[in-house]
Order: sequence, then C-alpha cells, then structure tokens
Amino acid sequence: DDLHVHELRDRRFGELSAGQRQRVLLQRLVDSDAELAALDEPTAAMDGPATAATYRTLRSLASTRQMTSVVATHEPAVAAPHANRIALLDPDGQGLVIGRPDEVIARPRFHQLFGDIPDDRAHEATHA
Repeated sequence: DDLHVHELRDRRFGELSAGQRQRVLLQRLVDSDAELAALDEPTAAMDGPATAATYRTLRSLASTRQMTSVVATHEPAVAAPHANRIALLDPDGQGLVIGRPDEVIARPRFHQLFGDIPDDRAHEATHA
C-alpha cells in the first residue's frame, strides 16, 4: 500500500488532514475501473513522500491499466518526471504548448512562468 491509507481506515473522512483526504480519494481511484482521471492539484497538501507515492501510483495506473491522468499543477518540476506529455497553458492567453516534458521545459516561456528547474529535476524530466 504505497499510499498508506490502511492506517486511516478507522478514522472519519472529516477528521483527516487535507493530504490524508487526497490519499484516500486517490485510493478510491485505484480501486475503481476508471479509464480517465482529471486531478486538480492532487499533491497540494502532501509532504514529499506522499507526493512521490501519488505520482508513482498514477504512473503505475497508466502502465498497468492504460489509465490516462490529466493533472493540473503549479509544480511542474515535481510532475514532469512522471509525465509522458505536458501541456503548458499560458496564463496571459499567449498560447498552449503540448509536448514531451523535455521539449516543454526547454521553452523560454516555461522558464518565465516557473523559473529554472533544479538540475536533478530537469534530468528526471528529460529522462523519464
């Protein structure tokens, strides 16, 4: 149980922290037969290990069940190593870029919006 939700089974949903709630909801996705998941900031309230487990879980669903996940995030450096494709939506209405993580991250507009990705993250994103 990479998401560690079994330890939460005796608690009411309303008693859980925001990150724990997100892990429980992700487990519901794992237990479903969904073919598509749309996730808005799925790791916003999570710590590093839970974030990593979330993206490992989504990657596993993609490879074992061919589930497509569309993830909206303000942390592209965290998500990019786990993505096959990235869509960069420009908040100024200057366009949309879709491509492999290494292609999108290399664009000047990406750096204007998000800054530079640390070298270890950039390497992961371009070699995922």
